[in-house]
Amino acid sequence: MPSVFSMKSTYLSIVAIVFASAAVATACTTADPTPAATATREPTPTVAPTSTPSPTAMPPKPTATPLPTPVPTATPIPSPTPAPTPVPETTETISMYVQAHRLMNREEFSEAVRRFTTIVRIEPEFARAWDGRGQAKMYKGDLEEAMIDFDRAISLRPRVGQLYGNRAQARYALGDSRGAERDARRAVELDDELIEAHIVIARAYAERGNFDAALPKFNHAVELDPTIATSYWRRGRFYRDDLRDGTNALSDFNAAIRIDPVRGGYYIDRGILLISLGMYGEAKWDMEEAISLAQDPKLPNIIEAAQSWIDLIDDNIPGTEPVQLGSQEPSN
Repeated sequence: MPSVFSMKSTYLSIVAIVFASAAVATACTTADPTPAATATREPTPTVAPTSTPSPTAMPPKPTATPLPTPVPTATPIPSPTPAPTPVPETTETISMYVQAHRLMNREEFSEAVRRFTTIVRIEPEFARAWDGRGQAKMYKGDLEEAMIDFDRAISLRPRVGQLYGNRAQARYALGDSRGAERDARRAVELDDELIEAHIVIARAYAERGNFDAALPKFNHAVELDPTIATSYWRRGRFYRDDLRDGTNALSDFNAAIRIDPVRGGYYIDRGILLISLGMYGEAKWDMEEAISLAQDPKLPNIIEAAQSWIDLIDDNIPGTEPVQLGSQEPSN
């Protein structure tokens, strides 16, 4: 999926100094596989992609508690919103609508955009088709164009909460966290069970440093439907990057992967955490798995990001062999 990655200069300075010492080489052979606590921008703001990480230094092995300063992260976009029951007039349009959502589920976003475009030409008042095209554009990273489609959908159906929830994600990806939060709050006013809207609100709290308010929102998103991988992934990133809680971050990344094992970005995020925990073999396995999953359809951002981390491991910890992490049960 499209993804957004960022590398903080302060973080790189810290890890570069750490790596300069011989301690890191020792860490790779003595790393304790049980994280005590430690350690896109995905869509830094949230859902869409932008740049590929190019790590230059290994995260240090964590001490007993805090994780390193924000780690760069690979960013899978949340799964496309399940296709609601369409209400267009023709059987042909219904069929195209369902096919377009299937294309999004396969991460074939460009083709999905073309399919939705055909639909809105046939039925320009079909709000869900405008929303669908907006989602496909958002996942491609065409955020400004996605906003136009979401605006059109909302103008046609101003009391459908999901439309505001999707626009909230695009706003967040554009860096407008306040506007995103407004849309997300409107979304939950209309439909309190919109998981992504609750997550947007949680992320807005976290961005302002209000972690005490953010965590219950992330928890609520998980509780609304414990079978949704995206909720665990988002909360895992919050545990890792904001709370520096490696144990709970690992549990949530494991849950996301267990529920949806074909999202390469989930493996990259877990791999970055594992590197910070000194579990280099396990991290390398995750990065290789991400590359394997990103072959069909081809997802260059995922491939490049994972390979950059593999190169980093190989350059600094020569001879590291990939080791599959033992399975973990998700925590609700």
